[in-house]
Amino acid sequence: MMQDQAKSLREKVLDLKKNEAKNTNFISIASGKGGVGKTNIVANLAYIFANHFNKKVLAFDADLGLGNLDVLLGIKTKYTLRDVIEYGFPIKNVIINYKNFDILPGLSDLTGLDEIQKDDIDYLIVKLKEICKEYDFVLIDTSASLSKDVISFIVSSNKTIVITTPEPTALADAYALIKKLYMDFKYKNFELIFNMVRDTKEFNESFKKFMFVCQKYLKFTPNFLGYLPFTLKLRECVKKRQLIADIYPNEEFSLKLKQIAAKILNIKLDIGKESFWDKFLKLFKFNSGDKNE
Repeated sequence: MMQDQAKSLREKVLDLKKNEAKNTNFISIASGKGGVGKTNIVANLAYIFANHFNKKVLAFDADLGLGNLDVLLGIKTKYTLRDVIEYGFPIKNVIINYKNFDILPGLSDLTGLDEIQKDDIDYLIVKLKEICKEYDFVLIDTSASLSKDVISFIVSSNKTIVITTPEPTALADAYALIKKLYMDFKYKNFELIFNMVRDTKEFNESFKKFMFVCQKYLKFTPNFLGYLPFTLKLRECVKKRQLIADIYPNEEFSLKLKQIAAKILNIKLDIGKESFWDKFLKLFKFNSGDKNE
């Protein structure tokens, strides 16, 4: 089915490029390592954008192979993006509305997009472009790696929020991620959130060291959005498959994340002439060695 539609789909890409909404902000949320609370922040940030700032938000689970945004919230998915690719299901059938924001579950049975046929990727990108133009924000929950999928998502995004903790290993991996993207692609639209902060003195020391290293070796520093405190309330919410911003809106974690959301909204995101999905497809093919596309 995909091969029969390939020609018309490529023509449709050109039409979409002309008609694509110009105000959709694509924000990747990334981390150098797992276990730093990235997916929790994605879900709660999407909730805050939608319920406190009246934004239309899509949380896209792009952690291929280990996608768990739906699992975190206790949501059972009936369809996946594979149904879109193989059976031509409308992508709206895959999207789940939760607490006034939408969730697009990932392809948990894949290890990467390179497992999908080229024509099927083109088809999927067309469908994603169609749906994403309906949103103010698309929050992309990437995997904690430097795979070509993750690189393509990040470099295509208007902004990338890097989640780290004051732990030395988390800081080292966050720096490695920023360095890789800057050295290879000159991408430096990074925002920074420190999560799981137990001691503000420790946080301040870690923060200053991190920024010093970035400035010394990369000649720039990521824009600091704020820090989020460690709280047992978050663990409680995870166990109950709930969002802390919803259940405990006055908890310090929730209030600080709301401040971060407001800070993001005050930043004018630079939308280039080339759309997110055009950049993603070009970067993904380049990283796959298909440089003649």
